[in-house]
Amino acid sequence: MQTFINYFFSFKFFPSLVVATLLFAIYMPKRKLFWLRLILSFLALSILSVFMWRFAKSDIVAAALGNFAYVLCDVTFFFMIAAFLCFNFKCSFIEAVLYDSTGWCVEHIANSLTVIFALLLNMGVETLYFNYSTEYFVLTVLVYLIVYMAAAIAFWAFCRGSTIKLNKKRVLLPSVLVLFVTALMGVYTPIADVQPNVMIILKLFAIVCCITSLCLALSMFEAGKYRYELDAIEVIDRKRREQYEIAKDTIDAVNVKCHDLKKMIGSVLGQYKVMTEEELKNLSNKISIYDAIVKTGNEALDLILTEKSLYCEQNDIKLTIIADGDGLGFISDADTYSLFGNILDNAVEAVMKLEPHRRTITLNVRTVGGMLVVHEENYCAGEVRFVNGTPVTSKGDTNEHGYGVLSIRHIAEKYGGGVNITVKDGIFSMNVLMLIPQGAAGGAAARK
Repeated sequence: MQTFINYFFSFKFFPSLVVATLLFAIYMPKRKLFWLRLILSFLALSILSVFMWRFAKSDIVAAALGNFAYVLCDVTFFFMIAAFLCFNFKCSFIEAVLYDSTGWCVEHIANSLTVIFALLLNMGVETLYFNYSTEYFVLTVLVYLIVYMAAAIAFWAFCRGSTIKLNKKRVLLPSVLVLFVTALMGVYTPIADVQPNVMIILKLFAIVCCITSLCLALSMFEAGKYRYELDAIEVIDRKRREQYEIAKDTIDAVNVKCHDLKKMIGSVLGQYKVMTEEELKNLSNKISIYDAIVKTGNEALDLILTEKSLYCEQNDIKLTIIADGDGLGFISDADTYSLFGNILDNAVEAVMKLEPHRRTITLNVRTVGGMLVVHEENYCAGEVRFVNGTPVTSKGDTNEHGYGVLSIRHIAEKYGGGVNITVKDGIFSMNVLMLIPQGAAGGAAARK
């Protein structure tokens, strides 16, 4: 048993660092042949770390560098793990350094707590670094398990699924802090004649530094996730703006052609009796569909509602609109197009999964006491899961989908408003409220 314990403490450092790092990095996209890569690289680096550690402890190196040999060894381990992450996961070197830093923090905390508890239990410094006892082995295993489980649960709760965009300068701070603690502990420990109270103070200081660094890193994961979402929303809105310009020109051109075609039907085809009266009427009605522009008093709203009305007409979706567009004067045309485009796109996507008789969408736009109120209702299938008041996309690829509601919320908040979403008895309801600036006027409602 003693032989096993000695080997355990000789080899535990690098593997425990790798495991601590993987607690955070495991959610990153993985490279091909991930498990094969992981096992082979782990074994190779573990063997290399053993040789490096023995070399740092050799008499020649110890005489030349003293405890700084441990510091150089640890810093090398730090960059070895960063390379290990880049080899196994689809991440940049900066992302790898951040995950690396979080792993080192967790390992340092576990190690420091183990030493503190051991000293409080009067095990002595000798037991910690030279004559490993069974009690110290059991204590080490228990503390590491508890700390690692707590770290895994915390990261899963707050940062799982975070697709992050990192600021390189901000990553520098937690990384430097971790390396500083590594250097400090490497210089002053292991030393057999260090007093237990001094060792406890050093380890407490290391824990405070590591917790600070860990909080900085976790805040970057959270902030990076929101930055990614904002970038995605900006891309969506930019595409909507481009689509608005294209759709505007297209609808105008189609309306001109429809107008000309109706004249041709009435004069040329009717005059030469090419078609019967009934055939002419049916053809004229079909063409009139493309000329049926919704009139609300707001050009951008008219455009998107006309566009979606045509789509609903072609896909057997009943779209009921009661809209007063005059109250939207304070919103830019691009934002109006994007807001209602996202609202109706989400509704259309939901009802297309239903039976034809339930494919119903209702949209109401009105002003109430200085507020613009947009209310949309549609039937929906199955349960809708909410996270922080926002429905989660039903599509598998959350990196490409699910930002429509975030875009709606972003536009509403941009104009001093908010979004409320509820699902009850199979009916999805969305209310968007925005404060109308003083001076904006209302107008007559358009009905379709």
